[in-house]
Amino acid sequence: MKKTLLITLTYLLLVGCGYKVIDKSKKTNFTVEEIIFTGDKRIGNRVNRNISIYFKENSKNLLSITLDSQKEKIIKEKNIKNQITKYEIKITVNLKINVINKNIEKYIRLSSYGDYLVGENNSDTRNNELSLMENLISNISEDVYSELISNIDDI
Repeated sequence: MKKTLLITLTYLLLVGCGYKVIDKSKKTNFTVEEIIFTGDKRIGNRVNRNISIYFKENSKNLLSITLDSQKEKIIKEKNIKNQITKYEIKITVNLKINVINKNIEKYIRLSSYGDYLVGENNSDTRNNELSLMENLISNISEDVYSELISNIDDI
């Protein structure tokens, strides 16, 4: 009897904790009128493609975004024979958000980094680098979208 009561209470406490997943698409209350890319165009285009699915057509907040992206590739490790075994890639994005109808500008700097191993073949190394780049761009895209939502809500 006590065991059943304990299990039931534990279940009710865990189920009724009040945790709710936030749907970010419902929080989007802006339209991006233009995006200007500087720096690494490939990263800028990928970030744009990832975040543009969330933009609303008719919104009261019109944005102009300048996205300056840089990619930095650094040698992270070498072995005893002085051969490179690991690289580190750092992606930095500087955002300039301009709310057109309110004449407000906001500057944001985001970065993401990771490392990858040098493969036995050049193609393995390239595949490792491309895989890491996809992950980093995905992370940066999520950060850019989160920053857009939080900063537009603050304004």
